[in-house]
Amino acid sequence: MHIYFESLIIYFKWEQQYSAAEARRRLVQWIVCDDQSFSVVENIHFQRLIQLLRPEEHLVSKSTIHNDIVSMFRDKRDQIKIILQVIKLFSIIIVISIDNVYQ
Repeated sequence: MHIYFESLIIYFKWEQQYSAAEARRRLVQWIVCDDQSFSVVENIHFQRLIQLLRPEEHLVSKSTIHNDIVSMFRDKRDQIKIILQVIKLFSIIIVISIDNVYQ
């Protein structure tokens, strides 16, 4: 069993730490990291497992998972853009500093 799936099961069992939003985020993480199909959430055996672990849990559709993944991708992409802009800025400052030293 993949580690993300194990952490998902553990998370569903720990009442004191449970958060529906965090459970959904971890579900998306497991689907992406374990290269699962979006439709895994519509698999009857998966649904039964979730209902066993957390009967009150609202099950999401594959289109909801798709939207969550696209949203998380865009958020991460925007974070990476900012990081790269900062790195580019520092690179320019370093080049200017080095040019000034050797002139």
